[in-house]
Amino acid sequence: MDTENTFAKKVQKAMGSAIPDWIPRGKWRGVSYGHILTDMRNNFIDGCYPVKCCIKGNLSEGEIKYHQGASHLNSSQVMCINFFKKFFEKEEYEGYLLAVL
Repeated sequence: MDTENTFAKKVQKAMGSAIPDWIPRGKWRGVSYGHILTDMRNNFIDGCYPVKCCIKGNLSEGEIKYHQGASHLNSSQVMCINFFKKFFEKEEYEGYLLAVL
């Protein structure tokens, strides 16, 4: 038995079941999965995704290139953006983050 694959499937199922049924799900290789969303906005905590981001407090510079798996709830790229996005909405927030780092 492939325990890694079994664990991954359990995590994906748990993520998919935590999403309300009214949010449209997507497919991968023709198979529907509960943790893949058709609208990227649903993948972000505040329902908005930055199209561009710059380290100096500006979400409108430097285009973000989303990778192929970014529509998955387990996307590390989207998770990082969700975590750090607020720090770049105002220059003073960025200063807090940089001071801690």
